[in-house]
Amino acid sequence: MTTGPDSSIPDPTVTHPPVAAAGGNSGVLKWSLVGCTLVSAVLIVSLVVLGMKARSILVWALARVEDQVMAGSAPEVTSAERQAFRDAFALFVDRAKSGKVPPDEIRAFQKKVVEAMADGKITPEELRALAAAAGPKTGP
Repeated sequence: MTTGPDSSIPDPTVTHPPVAAAGGNSGVLKWSLVGCTLVSAVLIVSLVVLGMKARSILVWALARVEDQVMAGSAPEVTSAERQAFRDAFALFVDRAKSGKVPPDEIRAFQKKVVEAMADGKITPEELRALAAAAGPKTGP
């Protein structure tokens, strides 16, 4: 409020709230920054570890696929057909471990396994097709 005809002179009776000291809230800001930094560091370390473990996770998942295929094989599948699949699949896993199998090929193989297991059993023809799909690719 101002007094008198000249409104540029402030009223000496009006009080203003005290101004907070600079850096008064810096404690909250400081701990927020520390927390964000820690979360970022944990996230980065987790991503690095996941990247390093990706191959072992892939090998584990592929081993489960082999177990499912063997468990789902129909009784008429011969031991020679089972062994042919195991041999081809072992080569597939070795190539995958070394990074020689592109992700698209792994997904295509996984799709064939899911299709073969759709009825709950894998016939000799389906097992031979899976062995062929797991085998090394020739050509470009």
